[in-house]
Amino acid sequence: MEARPTSPLEDSGAHVSQRFHFKPYTPVSTDDHDDEVARHDGPLPAPVSQPLSRSPKGGGGGGGPGHVTAWIPFACLWIVRWITLRWKTIVAVVTFGTVCALVLFHMQRPEWREMAYYRVDPNARVPRDAHGAIVSEAPRHRTFPPQFDRCPGPHGKLVPLSPLQAHPTPATHPQPIVGKFELVGLDGSQCITYAERYSMYTDEALGITYRLPDELLPRTKALFDEDPDDPRAMREQQRPDVREARERLGYDPLHGLPHPEHMPTREYEELLRTRLMHANARRPDEAFAPDWRALMDACYAQRGAANRTSSPHEYLTNPAMKRTAIVMRAYEGYPWREDDILNLRAMISELSLNNPQTPYDVRILVEVKDPNLSVFTSEWDRYRVLASSVPREFWGLVELWSEKQLEVLYAGLPGKFINNMIAQTSYRACLMALQKFWLDHQEYDYVYNWEMDVRYIGNYLDFFEGIEAYARREPLAPGMLKYDTWYMPGVPASEQIWMSDDARDTTKVGEEADLITLGPIFDPRGSGWYWTHDVQNYPLGWDTHRRASIGTNMRMSRGLLEAMNVVNAEAKKSLHCEAWPTTLVLHSQLPPSHNHSFYPEAGFTYSLPLPFKGVFAPHPIYFRHDWDRLELHQLLNRPDFYEKRYENLHKDSSFYYHAQHAKELYMGWKRHADVCRAPSMLHPIKRVD
Repeated sequence: MEARPTSPLEDSGAHVSQRFHFKPYTPVSTDDHDDEVARHDGPLPAPVSQPLSRSPKGGGGGGGPGHVTAWIPFACLWIVRWITLRWKTIVAVVTFGTVCALVLFHMQRPEWREMAYYRVDPNARVPRDAHGAIVSEAPRHRTFPPQFDRCPGPHGKLVPLSPLQAHPTPATHPQPIVGKFELVGLDGSQCITYAERYSMYTDEALGITYRLPDELLPRTKALFDEDPDDPRAMREQQRPDVREARERLGYDPLHGLPHPEHMPTREYEELLRTRLMHANARRPDEAFAPDWRALMDACYAQRGAANRTSSPHEYLTNPAMKRTAIVMRAYEGYPWREDDILNLRAMISELSLNNPQTPYDVRILVEVKDPNLSVFTSEWDRYRVLASSVPREFWGLVELWSEKQLEVLYAGLPGKFINNMIAQTSYRACLMALQKFWLDHQEYDYVYNWEMDVRYIGNYLDFFEGIEAYARREPLAPGMLKYDTWYMPGVPASEQIWMSDDARDTTKVGEEADLITLGPIFDPRGSGWYWTHDVQNYPLGWDTHRRASIGTNMRMSRGLLEAMNVVNAEAKKSLHCEAWPTTLVLHSQLPPSHNHSFYPEAGFTYSLPLPFKGVFAPHPIYFRHDWDRLELHQLLNRPDFYEKRYENLHKDSSFYYHAQHAKELYMGWKRHADVCRAPSMLHPIKRVD
């Protein structure tokens, strides 16, 4: 056999990786097969790489190509018969596989774009100095004066300010891609740990005993309630049997009892309800539960009532005058976890007891789902709902409601809906219960609708006062067109919309906003939004000028709530709740028309401070991946973003109705004692165990 010439690559073998040293395949004859194998310096190519043709030598052996060719008709017949017998199964499998593939990839599904970017490590650690010591500093609160009077909490003692301490935000901390700290008055230069955020609100810190396991209850309850800091009461908690019980139960004052290993979620939540009912059934002389409603009422009487004047509209321009309620949304049988209780205690302490201005009130709307309970006329039924649905310390905050009640209050609303829904269904009309709350509590100038699965890393007062101050600085934006998109710092197109001061209008600058949302206020027409066709009793139907904002964590003024109530009750017009207050704000800026919400015969409009002012507060939002900002801007702010195939991109974020990154951030922060996070509003945070 003639020698093969040496290739240049083989000559330079010392400089080229071995993976590039390919050897060409040389056909071999059957006669020289053994000799060739001996000479060949590697394995022969697999048979599938060789063409199906006769050997040059002919040869009619049983293993030759002729023998294979003879079997081909029989193989084809067998395949045809197999398909004939199983064609239904094949069609079903192919159809199912095709549908699954379409659902998975869904034509340019944006999640797949995430794979092109590095995943961000969300768990920045507490900074340390050169000697390994933790670097700490005093927390900064832009809304707090140096000195102010605080209201007493449980046992007549002051609740410490949260957080206890802070740290300089390390360089490894992720940066928010959407929104900006400075615009909404937040300080991103400091970070805190989970314990620094919540440790002052634990049962142990506040001297609350009604929720403790039986093994941990103090023997001398009266002594403990008189003064939890009494040395005798403290020794009581250090008894050897109490320490042993804590270790056996795995009880932690900050995290509570652990989730039993391998217990399914549904079974665990039933266990939580059982524990709650057991705790709520304890006698007041057996264990201590504070009355947060009484504490907040006393705080308002001490400080807030002195600020009120007889001027009916002074609250619009004087922040010290406004009275605000934060209304939490829960339901019958809600499974309260330790984190839910710490979060609600934090809201009460930070927005009411430790608020240097007019204290906020915190309330809970609990939806009663059992149609057989007479909670509005039976004290026993009311007690059953409270005992199984709300910790006893919060009973004074509760307002009960039901869909049947809304059907009576807002009778005659037309519309046909999917899944046998009605116009007053709690999912579609999620703000109707809030309208009823305001009708019963017209002492409030502003009401926040707030969901139970929202968490804020930082002090709640900093956040609420920050977004309200931003809203006061904003002018009335006609049509709210400025707030149609997410604000993305550093992207020229976004900066031009959000930060331009050219020909700046000063209308209503310095006045409170009637609506503050935490997401863009967009035109649902052509947006791909799921509820865009839910337009009931408006003459123009789907062509009605509207606005919507995803999520109902928002603040509404008394005037806006009054308009929402009257248009539902008298005009019999309605929209999905995510489009209801935003559309009324838009219609208040248009001439009265039967095509809109404010019609000429509506006398109530003359008593309202029209036009309403709506604002989207651009709070900081984090993303799971290190996106190119320009590409993310083009995806997030496209006109049809709210189609599911594009909207799913927000699973990568820390604030959206189905954001998966939110819980990743929160659980990493909660489970690791040294993880330090800068201020951020997270949603949704469900089932925190």
